[in-house]
Amino acid sequence: MISRNYICGVCYFFHSEHELDAPEAFDERPYNSYEEFKQEFKDKMAAYLPDDFGWDAHIGRFNYTCLT
Repeated sequence: MISRNYICGVCYFFHSEHELDAPEAFDERPYNSYEEFKQEFKDKMAAYLPDDFGWDAHIGRFNYTCLT
């Protein structure tokens, strides 16, 4: 596995409205479809990204550690 570290001056974090890591995600579908999930982030982030942004290529799971 390749480890990549990124340091930036400004970072933005957008969280999904529904928790996807919880065990309830297996019993209750937090989203009816991938398109619904993707639309949530389009609604939140479209103002910051170009019109031709590749949503399918950039949506994924993000784990982090924050040091302050």
